[in-house]
Amino acid sequence: MAEIKGAWTALFLIDQNPPTEVVVLKRSPDKKFAPNKYTGIGGTVEDGETPLDCQLRELKEETGLSGIAVTEFARAIIDDVWHVHYYWGIFNGDLPECNEGFLQRVSTNVLPNLDFTETSKGLIKQWHKRGFQTNSTWTMYTKKLSSESNAPEELLKVIERLS
Repeated sequence: MAEIKGAWTALFLIDQNPPTEVVVLKRSPDKKFAPNKYTGIGGTVEDGETPLDCQLRELKEETGLSGIAVTEFARAIIDDVWHVHYYWGIFNGDLPECNEGFLQRVSTNVLPNLDFTETSKGLIKQWHKRGFQTNSTWTMYTKKLSSESNAPEELLKVIERLS
């Protein structure tokens, strides 16, 4: 197995399982990465950190929320070395402020039509095809990146092509 070069996480808070509404993050226009794009709450897995630890840390840092049970439901693996871990958690409270942009509850009927980051776009497309089920974990694989690739920039372009 190849050494992992980078890993990221993204969390989608849902109203029930399977969801009828999903909380998404619309990134601020002043953000360097994906301004004005939709995505989940998350970030980069740091050295010595598990993806789950990263997701819980990012949730707290970006929204102030804690104590939400999160479960991984999907993973994208690109060239065996770039990993994106996708999580869900049930949350029906008032949406907090978010230091990365603003949080918005949207219907699963509308979700596929939002202007997502390239990484999230591929995930949403596959999740929609699966009826937004979260009861089993699935993985998307691709071999689209070269060994010299510089993720996450190329990673963002590849995830959309997974479907």
